[in-house]
Amino acid sequence: MHFSLADMVAEYGEDVTVTRETEGRYDDYGNWIDGATETLEVRMILSVNADDTIAYNDSGYLQSNYYKAYTNEKLEKNDKVAHDGKVYTLFDHRDYDSLALPHIYMLKRRDKDELTD
Repeated sequence: MHFSLADMVAEYGEDVTVTRETEGRYDDYGNWIDGATETLEVRMILSVNADDTIAYNDSGYLQSNYYKAYTNEKLEKNDKVAHDGKVYTLFDHRDYDSLALPHIYMLKRRDKDELTD
């Protein structure tokens, strides 16, 4: 690893709740095992998207509910991050893991109204 900003996340980050849901599955004997919900407390820095990663929705206007998350923890796609009473979904991971810490994730928030448009 070339450089680490892990101390920055530890010092300036805030604790957020991350919820991870696993799907149910069949075991080797054909028995169904229900999925589980795991809740984690993770320290991260959240920032609104910068100009280099601006995301536009289908209508072409800036979607302001997209954030970058910097954390020292490894997260998974579709993890839910609760922050300021809103829930965001992890949808992308900027893979710089071999070069640097922290991990960089993209989060988005979707309201019910957006889903029906």
